[in-house]
Amino acid sequence: MSWFADVQAFASRYCRCNTDEVSRFESADTVFLIAFAVIMLNTDLHNANIKPERKMKLTDFIRNLRGLYHISFCTTISMTAF
Repeated sequence: MSWFADVQAFASRYCRCNTDEVSRFESADTVFLIAFAVIMLNTDLHNANIKPERKMKLTDFIRNLRGLYHISFCTTISMTAF
C-alpha cells in the first residue's frame, strides 16, 4: 500500500468515526489535506537535509492551509497546544 492510500484510508476512517467534526468541512477531502499537511510538517521537522533556517514555521503551516473551507477553527492557539 502506498503512502497515498494510507492517508486516504485514514481520512476515510476519520470521517466515518467523527461525523460531527467532519460536518464542519465542505468535503471529506479536507481531512485528507490536513492529514497530508501534518505528514509534510513532520517530514520537514525531522529531515536533517533541511537547514534550520529553512524549516517550516507555524505561520508557514497555517499559510499552506489557507484555502481550506472552515480551517479558521485551527487557530494559532489550538495548534500550539500540541
